[in-house]
Amino acid sequence: MFVAHPALSDEHHQTVTIKSTDSASTKSIPCELITDFNRTQPKLFADYKNAGLSPYWAQEMVGSDVAKEMMSKEHSLPKTNVAIIERGLNLNVVPLKNNNNTSKANYDKHGTAVASLIFSNTPIGVSSKAQLSHFGQVKQMFDLGQKLRELSQTDAKIVNISGSLFGSSDIHTHIKIMSERSDGKSQIVVVAAGNDYKVRATDKNIERLNGVSVGSLDYLGMPSKFSNESEKITIGAPADYSILSQTGEKQLVETIFEGTSAATPLVSGALADVASILPDLTSEEAKLILQKTATKTFNYFEHPQKNGAGMLNHYKLLETAKRLNEFCPSKTYPEHIFRSRCRMQLLNGTQKVKIDGQELFVFDFTQIPKKNYTQVSEAFPECFSNLMNQPQKTKSCEVRKAALSELRRMFFLDPEDTASAALLGCIYNGEGAWSNAKFYNTKALMNQHGELRYASSRKEELLKHLQAGGEKTSALLNMLKD
Repeated sequence: MFVAHPALSDEHHQTVTIKSTDSASTKSIPCELITDFNRTQPKLFADYKNAGLSPYWAQEMVGSDVAKEMMSKEHSLPKTNVAIIERGLNLNVVPLKNNNNTSKANYDKHGTAVASLIFSNTPIGVSSKAQLSHFGQVKQMFDLGQKLRELSQTDAKIVNISGSLFGSSDIHTHIKIMSERSDGKSQIVVVAAGNDYKVRATDKNIERLNGVSVGSLDYLGMPSKFSNESEKITIGAPADYSILSQTGEKQLVETIFEGTSAATPLVSGALADVASILPDLTSEEAKLILQKTATKTFNYFEHPQKNGAGMLNHYKLLETAKRLNEFCPSKTYPEHIFRSRCRMQLLNGTQKVKIDGQELFVFDFTQIPKKNYTQVSEAFPECFSNLMNQPQKTKSCEVRKAALSELRRMFFLDPEDTASAALLGCIYNGEGAWSNAKFYNTKALMNQHGELRYASSRKEELLKHLQAGGEKTSALLNMLKD
């Protein structure tokens, strides 16, 4: 086992010498491991660089890019019908399934940005299998009940609602009906928690919700200062320091987007991929698989949990769905009700599965595959204390990218592993993405003190709690103070 060296300073950003394809000369270009920076809007991307964040930090932090890469190879899996309810949408750039431009919709920046986070190409869009099947246009959110009634009669599997539920009467009744369909066609309604923390009381519709509710987290994995709290919040997703989406009336351009409105489509897109693997997925299963595969960020350790069970982990979500499909197959359980019961037993941990001779929970990837840091140590010796002072042969940019991708997959499958978190902190910091690095370095410290419990994960309250923790929590406290 190698020991990860503390994160390096920005001066260690590597330049790789690459031979030109049209001459024998060589030229030095930066090896951009984290992302290929878009140069069309230099000021927009400069803001992220100055903040120490990779431009697509939120999509990267939940593993959507590696999840999308994995799903792109699953050619036999079907598309998942997704509906969104918004005030408007650019159907010319985010087309409806089988629309042929016959449906009309008013353009709306918010709705188009929401749709882009689900359906657009990598690195902005998070889903590989989602297709926009229905668009529920509402002039105001008071019309939600009617649109939900209409959508309950369609084949939409996922319904995304990024607008506020305040003022909508009895929508929980419609969502309950949609989520409890007994024909194997349960619809999963994913709603934003809202951005009114401490401004007004928690929405009663959230408290009574039978769907998936999504809060917003910042780049450290803390609840966003605006994100509403409730014990009914299912999961958090990073959408605090504005994430990049796309919008536009005639053509899509990259734009900043934030709040629980932006966090919600990250979850909807991930669930669309899950439903491609498990077409008869129920709303209850969706909530449980999100919670069981979540990365344990600060909100996980709250008692009680009021900001969700951690951070969305798109990659682990799909690997767990594949296991559920393997161990609860339709051949063995031809009726939906028995397949669902099998999956719920595995997700609840009342039964284990046998993999390579080991009895494991279906969501446990701590041993499989066995972690192999050799590829990472060869590509990034500067992050290993026993190698950093030894002469090393410079590795190509492609080798380093491949090693980073493999390390990220290892982290998402087992985010409680301290070594992989610390290594990612080192690599991101070396790329100048020091805010991304802070997330992984903080996660490594949290993994060392996983037994911590606190009443709130809001930053001010949490700092007081850690201050009282003494020497044991001092490293984490210092990280959060910076």
